Amino acid sequence: MFSASERVLYGKRQLIEVICQLRFPTILSISAKEPAEFQEAIRAEFPRYARNLEKLPPKVIGQPGAMKLEEQPTVVNYQFLTAAGDWKVNLTNTFLALATPVYTTWEDFARKLDEVLAQFVAIYHPAYFERIGLRYINGFSRRALGLEGVPFRDLIQPAYLGLMAEDDVQEQSVQRVTQDVEMALAGGCMGFLRFNHYPALVFMGDTGSMFIGGAMVGMSMLLRMPIYWLLICFTMFASSMSVIIQRIYFKVTHGKRIFKMSPIHHHFELSGMTEQQIVAMYSVVEGLLCLIALFSLPLN
Repeated sequence: MFSASERVLYGKRQLIEVICQLRFPTILSISAKEPAEFQEAIRAEFPRYARNLEKLPPKVIGQPGAMKLEEQPTVVNYQFLTAAGDWKVNLTNTFLALATPVYTTWEDFARKLDEVLAQFVAIYHPAYFERIGLRYINGFSRRALGLEGVPFRDLIQPAYLGLMAEDDVQEQSVQRVTQDVEMALAGGCMGFLRFNHYPALVFMGDTGSMFIGGAMVGMSMLLRMPIYWLLICFTMFASSMSVIIQRIYFKVTHGKRIFKMSPIHHHFELSGMTEQQIVAMYSVVEGLLCLIALFSLPLN
C-alpha cells in the first residue's frame, strides 16, 4: 500500500483533518427510515447520534435568456460520533464517510474505516462503489513544531518552496520579477480575450482562473500592496463574498436566499440581464476601480 521509500511517523502531526468518502448508487431505504440497525452495529465505538436535513443548492436549467432554477430534494445526513467527538461517520443515501482531526497512523484509520464499512455492506448491500476519495488537510507550522529558527529549506524540498527557500533574496529583485510576471500575465489574458469574447470559442475553467487569482494575490503580497488589490479585484471578491453570504443566510434561515443564485453574476442573469450587459457592467466597474487604485498609489 505504501511506496518503497522509508516511512516516517511524525511525533507532532501536521494534519488538520483526514476524510475518507465512499460513494455508491442511491439506496432509498437509507433516507426512508432511521438507520437503527446500522447505529446498533457501530454504537459501541460511535455512541453519539445526530440527524441533519441538508437542502442541496438549486440546479440551473434552460438556455441563456430563459434560465430558471429547479429545486433539489432535501438530503438526510445521519451522523455517528465517538464519545469525545473526535471521530465522525456520515451516512446519506449516496455516500458513507469517516472523518477525524486526530489522525495518528493509516493503520488506525483503516481499522476504524474497515469496521464501519463492513457493517454498512452487511446491512445495506451496495451494488458497488462509484468513487472512493481520501483527503488529507495539512497545516504546517514551524512554531507548533518548535522549529521557528530552522529555515524552511531544511524542512521542505526547495523545489516546493520557490522564493521561501532563499534567505538573501533582495526585495528589488522580487519586485522586478513580479513586474515581469504581471506583464506576461496581462499579455496572455489579452491573447485569450481574442477567442473568449462573445460568442466565446474558448472558455477558461477553474485551472486557469484559480492560477490567475493565486498569481495576483501572490504579487500583491510580494509588492506589499494587498489593500490596493481589494479595489483591483473587487468583482472577484464580490463573487466570492456572494457565495459565502448566500450559504450563511441559507443555513441561518433554513432555506431562504438573498440572491436568486450565487455567485452574484448568476443573480443578475436570472434577473433578466443578458450576458453582454453583465460583462459590460463588470468591465466598467472594474475599470473605474483600477483607475482609483492607480491614482491612489504613492508617487515614490
